[in-house]
Amino acid sequence: VITFDYEFNVLIKTVQSQDEDVNYYSFSDGEKRRIEIAILLSFIKLSKAIANWNCNLLLMDEILDSGIDSEGLKMMLESIRDIATNEQMSIYVVSHKLVDDDAFDKKMLITKDAMFSKILIGVPTPIR
Repeated sequence: VITFDYEFNVLIKTVQSQDEDVNYYSFSDGEKRRIEIAILLSFIKLSKAIANWNCNLLLMDEILDSGIDSEGLKMMLESIRDIATNEQMSIYVVSHKLVDDDAFDKKMLITKDAMFSKILIGVPTPIR
């Protein structure tokens, strides 16, 4: 369970330590990444509910490229798909790790040419 105090400090309790807070830095890189993405995705829903705010676009730049194992990656991709479907959002994931992955409905290949980026495939193409 993740909660925040009045100064927005994170308080984490696990199943094993329900009576005491667990330090964020005691988690592995993959666990920290899962925590960060879970907070990010929950803030989307929270901000929509509280502030009557609506956004249908989310950009995630290399957020899944490091510190996450294959099982964690699978779970994160499922969460991203669920948010995209349930919240009717377009989510763009920039990744070097998922280049050959079929996790997404559409892909664009972008390369850097000197100081500019080029889209090699002009329109996202279905991978299935």
